[in-house]
Amino acid sequence: MDSSPVTPTKLFKDFMKFLEDRFNLHEDKALEIETVNEIKRNVVFSGANLWILIFAIFIASVGLNVNSTAVVIGAMLISPLMGPIMGVGLGAGINDLELIFKSLKNLVLAAVISILTSALYFKLSPLTEAQSEILSRTSPTVFDVLIAFFGGLAGIVAASRTEKSNAIPGVAIATALMPPLCTAGYGLANGQLDFFYGALYLFFINSVFISISTYIIIRFLSFTKKEFLDHKKEKAVKRYIAAFAIITMIPSIYTAFKVANESIYISNETSFYNNEIASLEDCVIISHELSYHPDSSTIKINLYGQGFDDNISRILQSKLSAYHLNNTKLLINKIGDQNIGKDDLRLLNTEIKSDIMKDFYQLNQKEIEKKDSLIDSLKLSLSRTVTLQNRFSKLSKELNAINSNIKFSSFSKTTLDDSEGNEMDTILVAYLKTSQRLSDAEEEAIKRFISTRCEVEEVKLFIEKI
Repeated sequence: MDSSPVTPTKLFKDFMKFLEDRFNLHEDKALEIETVNEIKRNVVFSGANLWILIFAIFIASVGLNVNSTAVVIGAMLISPLMGPIMGVGLGAGINDLELIFKSLKNLVLAAVISILTSALYFKLSPLTEAQSEILSRTSPTVFDVLIAFFGGLAGIVAASRTEKSNAIPGVAIATALMPPLCTAGYGLANGQLDFFYGALYLFFINSVFISISTYIIIRFLSFTKKEFLDHKKEKAVKRYIAAFAIITMIPSIYTAFKVANESIYISNETSFYNNEIASLEDCVIISHELSYHPDSSTIKINLYGQGFDDNISRILQSKLSAYHLNNTKLLINKIGDQNIGKDDLRLLNTEIKSDIMKDFYQLNQKEIEKKDSLIDSLKLSLSRTVTLQNRFSKLSKELNAINSNIKFSSFSKTTLDDSEGNEMDTILVAYLKTSQRLSDAEEEAIKRFISTRCEVEEVKLFIEKI
C-alpha cells in the first residue's frame, strides 16, 4: 500500500495517469501486420467486391430517386468504397508509394463504375425530378468536411483494433461516400453538369479528409515505415509522397476555408432575413432567394406590402454590414411596382404554385393520417367485439352444462354513466331464461362464474322463468 503523503503534484500525476489509461489507443491495438493486410485486402475492386459496389450503387440510386433516406443508408452500409480511400492514407503513413498508386487506381475505377452505373439507372428511370436527397449532395458544406475528417479518424481507429466494432459501417453512412457518386450519375444522365461537378467535388473532399485522418492515426500509432535497400529510391519515394500530400492538401485546405466562409455567410444571411426581413410589418414575403459568391452576393426578396417604400429598402441595405454581409446587394421587388420583370413574375407564379401544392400535400397527409388512425381504432374495436362475442357464445354453452335449467342466455358489456354523462364504471349485463326458478345460491354461483370467466368485477343478472 502506498503510504506517501497526498500532494497536489501526486494528485495531478494520478489524474494524468488515469486519462492516459482511458485514452490509450495502444492497449487493444491489433498486430500492425494484420491491420495493414486488412486495409490492403479491401483496396482492390474485383470479383465480388466490384459486384457489391454495383448493386449498392443501384440501391442508392433508387433511394435518391424516390427520396428514401432509409434506402440510401442501406446502400451505404454495404458499400466497399472506404477501402481504397483508407489505403491512400495508409500508404502515405508508411511510405508505400506502390500502395498509394494502387489505391488511387482502384478508387478512380470505383468512382467511374459508380457514376456510369448510376447514370444508366437515371437514364432509364421515368422519375427525372431532382429530389431533396439529390439536391443535398451537390455542394459541400463545412459540416461535410468535419464529418469526413472525424469519420475517417473513427474508421482507422476501429480498423486497427483487435476486435472489429460496428464503427466502420457507421463511418460509411456518416461520411456518405456513395450518394455524391450517384448524384454525379444523375447529373450526367440528365445533362445537368452543375450537379455532376458539384457532387464529384463533394466526393473528392470526403475522400481527401478521410485519407488525411487515416494518415494522422497511422503516424500516431507509430506504424513501421517501409524500408528501402536503395537510399536514393527511399528519398525519391519520400519526395513523391510529400509532393502528393502537398498537392492534395493545398486545394483541400483552400476548399475547407472556402466552404467555412460560405457556411458563415449563409448563417449570417439567415439571421439578417429572420431579424430584419421576416419581421417587416404589413408585409407578406412571397419569396426569398440567396445567390452567394465570395466577391459579390445577391439577396433577392419579393414581397407584397402597402407600408413598404424605398426608405425602408435603404435602411435594410445599410444594416447588411452589421451582419457581416459585405459585398452584398439587396434587391427587393414589391408586388405592384412597375420594375418587376417577366422573369420575376414567372418565378413568383412558380413559387406560389409550389407553396399551394405543398400546403395541399400537407393537408392531405394530415387527413390521411387522421383516417388511418380512425381505421386502426375501428379495427381494434371490431377485433375486441368479435373476441367478446366468441367468449359469450362459449359462456352460454358452459352455463347450460353446469345448470340444465338455463335454456337461453344473452350478454352485453356496457358502461354506467352519471347524470353529467361521465363514464363511471363498466358492467356485464346477463339475461337468462330458465325452465325452473333458481334459488338464491344458484343465482350467486352463476354470477361468480360469469364474473370469473369474463374477467369483470360487476355482473348484473336478469332471470326470467319460461
